[in-house]
Amino acid sequence: MVKQAFLFFFLLMIIKSRGQHNYPKNYFGNPLGIPMQLSANFGELRTNHFHMGLDLRTNQKENLKVYAAADGYISKIKIEQYGYGQAIYITHPNGYVTLYAHLNRFYDTLSNFIKAKQYAEKQWEQEFELQPNQFTVSKGQQIGLSGNTGGSQGPHLHFEIRDAKTGNNLNPLFFYNIKDNIKPVVSGVYLYNRNYSTYTATPKRLNIKGSKGFYTTKDSVIITGANKLSFGITATDKDNVSPFSYGIYSAVVVVDSVKQFEFKLNDFSYDQSKAINACIDYTKKYKGGPYVQHVSRLPNNNLLIFNKDLSNDIIELKDTLPHTVSILVMDIYGNESKVNFIVKYDAVLEDNMMGIQNYLPFKAAVEHDVIQDDIQAQFSMNAFYDDVDFVYGKTESNSPLIASPVHQLHNYLVPVHDSFFVSIKPNAGHLAKKEKIIMQLAAGNRTETLKPLWNNGFATGKLSRLGKAYLLVDEAAPVISPVGFTNNSTITSNKIVVKVTDNSEEIKIFTALLDSSWIMCSRKDDYYIYEIDERCTLGKHELIIIAEDLVGNITERSYTFTKANKKSVQTKKRRRR
Repeated sequence: MVKQAFLFFFLLMIIKSRGQHNYPKNYFGNPLGIPMQLSANFGELRTNHFHMGLDLRTNQKENLKVYAAADGYISKIKIEQYGYGQAIYITHPNGYVTLYAHLNRFYDTLSNFIKAKQYAEKQWEQEFELQPNQFTVSKGQQIGLSGNTGGSQGPHLHFEIRDAKTGNNLNPLFFYNIKDNIKPVVSGVYLYNRNYSTYTATPKRLNIKGSKGFYTTKDSVIITGANKLSFGITATDKDNVSPFSYGIYSAVVVVDSVKQFEFKLNDFSYDQSKAINACIDYTKKYKGGPYVQHVSRLPNNNLLIFNKDLSNDIIELKDTLPHTVSILVMDIYGNESKVNFIVKYDAVLEDNMMGIQNYLPFKAAVEHDVIQDDIQAQFSMNAFYDDVDFVYGKTESNSPLIASPVHQLHNYLVPVHDSFFVSIKPNAGHLAKKEKIIMQLAAGNRTETLKPLWNNGFATGKLSRLGKAYLLVDEAAPVISPVGFTNNSTITSNKIVVKVTDNSEEIKIFTALLDSSWIMCSRKDDYYIYEIDERCTLGKHELIIIAEDLVGNITERSYTFTKANKKSVQTKKRRRR
């Protein structure tokens, strides 16, 4: 009886830790032919998004066989420069969709179908759906080879599981059992004064001590001048299989034995994932600090990872008594770490954050505009997650290429959720060159560039970050550089690579012609790669490369080369000796 009672309790805890979901176990197989090891988990913190699946290790190698995790049919193909690179979607009869990304290759039958489509459309990047009877697959069938395509920084397989009805990405660890009895590691706890915006008040870091799942603060009582507060944490997780550390699954704040805040990273969609910027201390991160996760919801954060049964977003201390606080951090398998401390309010210590002058008080969940003689910026009610003391400024540039004043739209340390429209008036004399003008935004070490539309003498575009916005004249054409070959070379390798760069923006159109016929080139960063196929026979050929930027500056280069067999070249070299 004791053994049965323990088993029942254990199963109950597993169900509880997984959020009361009943996902099928053993339905999905391992999509790789090696033991499953993670390098990143679901919900891990990334730039502008949560990680939406699992990164499976491929032992730092490319071209491992990738297998269908279950019976189904290939329902979608995506091929892109960034993001997934080359990806397969499989729809399964149990209502789920699996996704396999950063592939080097698809299996032959599918690859031939896609290649024919690419050549017919003269377009390498693709995104299209397939019918259920076109490419059916069985569990364990090889569907491709792993790789490093798209926005990948090293060889691995990115694997997702989605709900076919909602399109939401689900935490794949609901479906797999990976050995894990390791508790998360909590490395930092931060206290936020919520009498002010989280973008105004600098959080107080609490000094914590402890290990193996049990932590306290070094000061027995945390005395604060904030009677309204919330908490943020820095924490990581591990399992028993992989050497990597990952993101956490859940966190809870309990005050005086009452649960106040809670989030769980169960499921959400890519459309919602940008709200990660409301789930972290964005300012601290983009000042070069660590990821600090807010355990409670910011006022205009609509991402549904927070416990909707808890209406509190802020803890309010209505007295000067000591209050016990526990922060519980969990992984998906129920391993739990706890930070315990006491907090006490003292009005004498209250901070005065009203140091900013001449700002625009932008409230969260309200539409706002910046209107000047030479700029207009329109922010939707979903633009800001928290109140912003918005500062606008303007300077003139000495650069002859800058075609407008430089407009300071607050600063890049505050995120925006919805992109916003900006209209900028060019300086006198530059309107005549409007076809060569681009709009640019400098946000720290990141830059956004777009070709604007023109209306009543204003250039209009849509930007996704705050920072310095201005107009720029671009009359410089792209630069084309062959990699590993020169004009009149003999080529024995199985690919031809060229690098194409531009002074200020993306390449809008790239064309490669082999003996006057279009050939398909994949892209990785600034490199365009033609994998030599039956179109490039042994002998002499002409390769023409044409690159065009956003405003129509064009560069064309022509190269003559001889395609030769490696063995024949080596034989000729030996004969010369």
